[in-house]
Amino acid sequence: MYVADFTGFFCSFDGGATWDFTDMPGASYVEIAPAAPTTTLHCTCSDTGVFKSVDLGATWNNICNGILESIVYGLEVSESSPSRVYASPYGFSALLVSQDSGNTWDEIGIP
Repeated sequence: MYVADFTGFFCSFDGGATWDFTDMPGASYVEIAPAAPTTTLHCTCSDTGVFKSVDLGATWNNICNGILESIVYGLEVSESSPSRVYASPYGFSALLVSQDSGNTWDEIGIP
C-alpha cells in the first residue's frame, strides 16, 4: 500500500500493520506504474514537481525535465503504454505527456 500526504510518502508491505516513511514535503499523489507495479512509482509534490522511484520509494528522482510549472495536480501512467506518463500542471492550458517514463515532457493540446 502507498499513501502520499503533504508531509511525505508512506508505504506498507504488510497490509497496513506497519508503515515506512519517506520525507517528501508536499507529496500529494502516488501513481503505480502498471508495467512494473513491484518497483516503479511516481509521485507529485505540490512545490517541487514530479518524482519517480524504481525501488518502491526508498529513493526518488525529480523528473520535471520540461515541466515549466512546478505545481502538478494530476498524474497518470498509461496502462496500455506504461512508458507514457501524463501530468496536469497548474497554470497550463494543456496537458504534459512523457513518452519515456518521465525523462522528457511535451505539451499536448486539450479541446
